[in-house]
Amino acid sequence: MLSDVIDRYSCDRQTVSDMVVKASVTGSAIEGTCNGLENAPSGMTVRTDLNEELPVTLLPEIECQMRVQLQSKLPRRLWKRTLDLAMDFHDEPFYGKDPTLCAYACRWEAHQGTTWFYRVATVYVIHHKIPYTLGIVFLLPEYTVLEVLKALLVQINRLELSIRSLCLDKGFRCQPVISFLMDEPYETLIACPIAAKRVARARFVKVEKAISWTTPSTPANRSLYRSLSRC
Repeated sequence: MLSDVIDRYSCDRQTVSDMVVKASVTGSAIEGTCNGLENAPSGMTVRTDLNEELPVTLLPEIECQMRVQLQSKLPRRLWKRTLDLAMDFHDEPFYGKDPTLCAYACRWEAHQGTTWFYRVATVYVIHHKIPYTLGIVFLLPEYTVLEVLKALLVQINRLELSIRSLCLDKGFRCQPVISFLMDEPYETLIACPIAAKRVARARFVKVEKAISWTTPSTPANRSLYRSLSRC
């Protein structure tokens, strides 16, 4: 999605891509990644180039390009069976004051010292222990949770994939979503964390038959849920 040439003597396209990929893989900030490498551009230089190449005003186009690239690499075997899918929200804390950037931040539960986030929703499948992202939505403040769910399901339907079951992140837990899924032919699980004095637990609500049960948060179950939360 970056142009072939970035007009800066100290930061070309390959350098920007390398910094972003390394920061993503290590889970660190761009500034920390740049500071930890010799002869690397500053974090501000990399961010400036990214903002010029990928302006926030082109967010719908960027989302479309990313979705096409993700779906173009899917293995054909996914179309030969019904799939157990998962949907997740991914939040990046936002601390800025710029009015243009604030317009794209979404209000959510307090985390890491803020209630404002850039949010992304994904739908994916884990097949042969490999996660494949099937759809993606960049959230805007005006989007409802139900609209996000429907947008992801539309992407699945366009791929003509068959759904056997759907596992939803706790962020999808709301009455409009539950009411909508009651009429769907596949089983749906919604994670509903509840507070406990000693052991954190996660309750999963089986929407199809309106049956609920509670699963203790054992190391094995936490590992399973983390694996479902990756995309």
